[in-house]
Amino acid sequence: PHDFSESGYQKLPNGLIIQWGIANTVTDSDNSSVSGTINYPLAFPNVGLQVMAVPVNAPNDNWAAIIVRITAVNTDGFDYILDTTDSDYHIDNNVQLRFIAVGY
Repeated sequence: PHDFSESGYQKLPNGLIIQWGIANTVTDSDNSSVSGTINYPLAFPNVGLQVMAVPVNAPNDNWAAIIVRITAVNTDGFDYILDTTDSDYHIDNNVQLRFIAVGY
């Protein structure tokens, strides 16, 4: 079973599931740190093992200013915090994250 769309998954014969996606995080926060949750395309039946996420679009094209921290990996999604490297810099546009997650 699989879904090869922009946010999709592949179930391997050994039970491992690889998922990927793109998701919106925040709009107009005016903060230098924001948090949230992103849901997977398909919930893992047992456990989420690992997640990696990177910003797709950074406010004002300032890519170096955004740090993505994964704070929890769950069966149905993951929690994140977006921070900036400059306290005077605000995450004020809609930042998207591309992610890949592995679980079973």
